Amino acid sequence: MTKIYNSLYHTLYSAVRSNPLPYFRATPHDLSITTKEDVPAEYTHLLGLDCGRRVLPYSIQDRYSRDLKETDLKSIVIENDYLKATFLPTLGGRLISLFDKTQDKELLYENKSIQLANLANRNAWFAGGIEWNIGQYGHSFLTCDDVNFSVVKTNKEEFLRLHLYERCKKLYFQIDFHLPEDAHVLYAYTKVHNLFNQRTSLYYWTNIAVEESEETRVFASSNKAFYLDPKPKNSLKEYGYMEVPTLPIEDSIDASYPANFKSSFEYFFTCNHDKIPYEVAIQKDGYGFFEASSNPLNYRKMFCWGRHQGGLHWQDFLSPSRNTTYVEIQGGLAASQLHGLFLDSNSSLDWLQVFGSIKVDDEKAHAKDYTLAKAEVIKTISPKLEELALYEKIEEYRAFASTPGKALHSADNWGALEAELSGITLPCQFNYSALPIAAWSEYLETGVLKGALYSLPPVTGLDWINTLSKVMGRESSEEKAQRLYYLAIAEAEEERLAEAEENFKQCLQLKPHYLVYRNLAKLKEKLSDTKASIVYYKKAIALELNLFLAEEYFSLLVRANEIEDAKAFYNSLPFSSDTLIIDRARLALLEKDTATIKDLIFNSSFANIKEGDVILSDLWIAYHHLLNKEVPPVPKALDFRQVEL
Repeated sequence: MTKIYNSLYHTLYSAVRSNPLPYFRATPHDLSITTKEDVPAEYTHLLGLDCGRRVLPYSIQDRYSRDLKETDLKSIVIENDYLKATFLPTLGGRLISLFDKTQDKELLYENKSIQLANLANRNAWFAGGIEWNIGQYGHSFLTCDDVNFSVVKTNKEEFLRLHLYERCKKLYFQIDFHLPEDAHVLYAYTKVHNLFNQRTSLYYWTNIAVEESEETRVFASSNKAFYLDPKPKNSLKEYGYMEVPTLPIEDSIDASYPANFKSSFEYFFTCNHDKIPYEVAIQKDGYGFFEASSNPLNYRKMFCWGRHQGGLHWQDFLSPSRNTTYVEIQGGLAASQLHGLFLDSNSSLDWLQVFGSIKVDDEKAHAKDYTLAKAEVIKTISPKLEELALYEKIEEYRAFASTPGKALHSADNWGALEAELSGITLPCQFNYSALPIAAWSEYLETGVLKGALYSLPPVTGLDWINTLSKVMGRESSEEKAQRLYYLAIAEAEEERLAEAEENFKQCLQLKPHYLVYRNLAKLKEKLSDTKASIVYYKKAIALELNLFLAEEYFSLLVRANEIEDAKAFYNSLPFSSDTLIIDRARLALLEKDTATIKDLIFNSSFANIKEGDVILSDLWIAYHHLLNKEVPPVPKALDFRQVEL
């Protein structure tokens, strides 16, 4: 019998808080990606499309610590006699555990210390389980937010639905989790809806963490793959083409074993010519995890942190209580995570993905001859996939996709609010909470934007710009300033910088505030006008000094080589943070002040280290160069490098 119920998940955790300063879209919007000559032409289209960083209308989530406490998080469980799946609705719906009752084994990497770190679009992210990355390139905007869950009853079964509205790309998204009472696998029927009149770029990857050992071996339905060169020419991201297990840039290793990589590495299997794309991670004993899907979820990925000191430190950093490492296997819609695609207006896309265990002959699966090993995997998985009948199942589950459910966990009402704004009718499965959103619900009714001044969650998009541009009710000066402030934020996100600047300046005339000056500073920074940006930051700080503002301003002073002003500002601050301390060490490097570098960095620990940022190891190396000393090995605590040099 299948059961669905609320529960508690016991873990170590430290909650995240948001940064109130809006983070405007990075330029350029598209990234420059190159390919080696061996990459087939069919995989060279839409490279880098819309991969520039975006955050709005969401906030940055960068306030967390490494002081983890025992915590009971709300969880939602679906289980039968064979499998138990545990979801975390307050953390993006993460499938944190998929437990095989028949083997008494966990199928995923279940991280029992949920340590946040700076790896996501909004900063905060944690390792483990299965993550549903919808929206923008990178880890989901909602990975540390509440999402909606409901239970759906039909005349055939009861199933669990995760659904949300992704505000950046304006996508309605659902995953229907089916676990029939006789099933040994978990089905995930996924559907993405673009209900608006404009096409949008689409990004989706299912990110699955499984345990990694020296013997973990990864297979996919195709042997052909892209790889991202960790040492490209001209510092541009560059893809090459490979046939697993051979890696052209390092042909001495068997690339099907993630543990063979010294540095962090990723490659993407091109399974788009396979009827049922799949990926498998086999352990030493032949037992392992598999996932498979219908089209168009046609591509697969392997990512590993590498066995060098920096990679192992990242594993420790993300899982402080770990007793093993993890590797990621993923499934996506585009050829790589740096390939784009579009979802047309008023259209939808769906697929069916399945997760479960697999057992193959261990000796054959780990044969030195990869061809023999792959043949054993095919021999085992082919009848399993035939029995699962994914293309019959998707028709069955598609018929239930619009069936409304009963709420188990409610997040927010943005999906309903955006539908009201745009005049669209929501499919009945999106049963959002009836709770209003700050002052925005009232604004659509009255035309007057109330609420605490400049303290509402932002909105973005052309529909909001068109609405906020109009005077629709009798406004006080404060209400007018409120409307113009959020209009300017939306305009800046659409790169309408002149209009945004003018509206922010009108806000200053009506209701001056540090946030308005700060946003003008960021507009000037986008235009590479550093001097004007500094002037606006000074005006913002004259009105209010807070930690968020101080971090941004001090960072700008350091990057602008304003050494004396930066030192004086830092010394005046009544508070500190990881960001301020690291930037103070950058300043010390400009001054060749070795004592300050040593004092600030070498015996400290930091929570907010961005993936790819190697400032701590760079400071270690620069410190010894300044002293004209031989550089000793970088201490593990300072080593976040992803490439072994």
